[in-house]
Amino acid sequence: MHFLLTLGERVEVADQLLVEPMDDGSMGSFRIGEVAIPRKLGCAVAEVQFSDADGIPVTAVLNVDTEDRLYEVDVWKVNFAPLQRWPTELEMVPVLFNTSLQRTATPPAER
Repeated sequence: MHFLLTLGERVEVADQLLVEPMDDGSMGSFRIGEVAIPRKLGCAVAEVQFSDADGIPVTAVLNVDTEDRLYEVDVWKVNFAPLQRWPTELEMVPVLFNTSLQRTATPPAER
């Protein structure tokens, strides 16, 4: 999580975040912040790829809401199996994209 925050140029401290696991088949996704507060998914601010302990590729994306508050870490293991372990920072490979374009883009549902 620290690495995703750094890649996303976020100032939040991982150890101080309120997180709740998401129902994703145990792939490792989690919501960030108060669940009771209604919010909408905004955009991705950081993305990494890594291999799980079984060698299966995994992608983890740090998303913010429409107010630029941390929203979730969406984890997707390509075979949809449960995540066996969270990688070290050295095992994560950043996915390059222009976050400034992502942040200014209008979500498809609002176009």
